[in-house]
Amino acid sequence: MKSQTPLRIYPLYFLLNTLEGALALFTLFRLESMQRNAVFLGFSLSRLATAGLAFAFLLVFLALFLLSLRQGEWLRKLDARLECWILAQDRLAKLVLLLGGGFLGWAALLVFLNLPGGEMLGMLQAVYLRATGLFFWLAALMFQTLLFLFYRFKEGFSWAGLRAERARRVRLARFLLAAALCGGALALAVTIFFDLEQFYTFLNIFILLVLLTLVSLWLWQDHGQRALRTWLLALLIFVFTFVVYRAATFVVERPNTPAKAYFDLLADAWLHGRLYLTDPGQTHDLTLYQGQWYVANPPMVAVLMVPWVKMYTVAGVNTVVFSIIFGALNLALMFIILELMAARGWTRLSTGGNLWLTALLGFGTVHFYLSIVGKMWFMSQTVTVTFLALAVLFALTERPPWLVGMMLGFGMIARPNIALAWPLVFGITAQLQKDAGSRLDWRRLTGWTVLSGLPMILAVGALLGYNYLRFNDFLDFGYLTENVADFMADDLKNYGTFNTHFIERNLRVMFLALPEWDPICRRVVPQHQGMSMFLATPALVYLVKALRRSPWVLGAWSAILALIALISTYYNTGAWQFGYKYMLDFAVPVIMLLAVAAGKRVSWPFRVLILLSIASNIIGVLWWYGKWCVY
Repeated sequence: MKSQTPLRIYPLYFLLNTLEGALALFTLFRLESMQRNAVFLGFSLSRLATAGLAFAFLLVFLALFLLSLRQGEWLRKLDARLECWILAQDRLAKLVLLLGGGFLGWAALLVFLNLPGGEMLGMLQAVYLRATGLFFWLAALMFQTLLFLFYRFKEGFSWAGLRAERARRVRLARFLLAAALCGGALALAVTIFFDLEQFYTFLNIFILLVLLTLVSLWLWQDHGQRALRTWLLALLIFVFTFVVYRAATFVVERPNTPAKAYFDLLADAWLHGRLYLTDPGQTHDLTLYQGQWYVANPPMVAVLMVPWVKMYTVAGVNTVVFSIIFGALNLALMFIILELMAARGWTRLSTGGNLWLTALLGFGTVHFYLSIVGKMWFMSQTVTVTFLALAVLFALTERPPWLVGMMLGFGMIARPNIALAWPLVFGITAQLQKDAGSRLDWRRLTGWTVLSGLPMILAVGALLGYNYLRFNDFLDFGYLTENVADFMADDLKNYGTFNTHFIERNLRVMFLALPEWDPICRRVVPQHQGMSMFLATPALVYLVKALRRSPWVLGAWSAILALIALISTYYNTGAWQFGYKYMLDFAVPVIMLLAVAAGKRVSWPFRVLILLSIASNIIGVLWWYGKWCVY
């Protein structure tokens, strides 16, 4: 195709890059190098080499600009060769995507470099201060090249045509996947070289995020690749959630292991042959037995931390990052579950609708703040969701019943009450049997029940054995003598851990508790003892539309009601919390039921409620960390 685009775009393109390059080169010499590195006129060898390279590029752009002013035969030949090369083998699309991804990633880096706290970037921050102009020149070069390509070759590429041609989309997908791997490897290398400390995760993952987003867009319309698309989007969800959760910890200024994390110390104690903590720093919610402090909570989180502590030592383990990893994994698993349900016809939502519900779980429920704290209790809840989601996923994909039971068993070693979610996986299994075109075979279901229950029984045995090793009593979990807050101690002493005495208080907080007006900071704030989960997550009102008689729906409701029944007898409402944190125990079946309630699409009223839920929980995060109401 012979373009009719005027050749005068070339002089303009070369002129802009020449002027910007000259300015960048000038700013490179604003600050002198450190005295020990200076070799000539107060500048280091690396600075002079960089300046030489930049000057060479500047001369090239200047020469091209001067030559292009004549618009002679050589420019027409250059234009023809460029057109021939770019329009072959989808190179235009690849260049646009690569430059677009590079520009977005580089722009994000520039934003971080100019935010407060840029010192976490280590050596890169120092390089940026001395070469600010070069950083912006590179960003401008990528952006201007994109504009040049769009203007010069606007007739040579059809985005609609590309979406319609599967072979071309697949080629681009492979190219972008390779670019993602190279970008990730490059980001990791830059991280190590510049000693970016904690920021390496952002730089690494942001590049992958941009590229994988583009991959998913190209594969979006290809229904033959639904499984691949689901897993790519799940990976993208994990990456995106990790980045947002981790960024939130920096916003609230709590990025590192907090006090009362305990499980990292417990993992370290096991590696040193102890079941108790030595010098834990704090003893709140620990149990004193024979002069030693024990972690009363079930130990699954510590089990998962053992390899980390072994490799990095307890000082090198960040429990906030650990918790965020599982929080991000929860959202990826939830999305896969929703997609599998839609594929089986159990729900009618599109991928877009399932993404809305995934966002609701991750940012519109207590899952948000519980996943980023990194303290003992919250890590247990987050990890429990992971194992429940795995159990549901294995049940949906018809994995062996013992594997489903094993996941629930692992969840029980984090929070034993999650055993009451078993009706959900049983209902899924019954639904699969019914969908196969046969009546429910109760004999087969009984066999499935036995095989799924065996790992759960073993989990109970493991917990009882752990009790005996710690307290010489199979039935002593350490809760009755736990060093709890004063306002809870009397109830624990007088009524025990579970008692019907607590039902009214728990149900009131769970369903009816309201926020309150703070006259000092003049804002509405949550009550410390908790707030109605329907206020923390208004989208839950749609559960009234999720009443069905199908086996899996009955199983989901049974699991929710069983968990609520047990939690309502617990001796505290969740203590200091936003919303109702124990709602997380039944968050997985709740999201599954909301997929039924949504129907064919997430309606605008439902979307508004989801957005209100997200806003509420953003406020919850800020309030929890003292950023909402500052005195």
